[in-house]
Amino acid sequence: MKPASDRPFEASRFAWRTNTDGLTASDQAAEARFENVKESYKKALQAFELEDKRARKRYHEHEEDGRTTDTFGNWVMQNDPVWYSLKAEAQSQGAALTAAGAAAFGQAYIEKHGQEESKMNREGFDAGFYYEAF
Repeated sequence: MKPASDRPFEASRFAWRTNTDGLTASDQAAEARFENVKESYKKALQAFELEDKRARKRYHEHEEDGRTTDTFGNWVMQNDPVWYSLKAEAQSQGAALTAAGAAAFGQAYIEKHGQEESKMNREGFDAGFYYEAF
């Protein structure tokens, strides 16, 4: 199994986190908070995806030039602090989204989240990577 950092990040893999089809909000204010957090989450994922692409391009250039033999995870730790910062922000926004979803939609959101996260974990495992939540 490879670490999750060896797999290029794709924000689209996490679209399920913002899908509330079939769920009913407990009140309009909670749903509005969820919508605000959802937008912040999507922006954080997009920013991280862009930086991940940039970092991987630089990493491959360093590999080709013989400047590194490190794995991407080790290389990025030393060479791209912005990558780590944006990753942490995306994960923080993901946690905020989960909390807002639970507050707005209750147990139904938590159950849906658990099912989808389990599916993502299996898909990552089948592809040879550990799962990492966002």
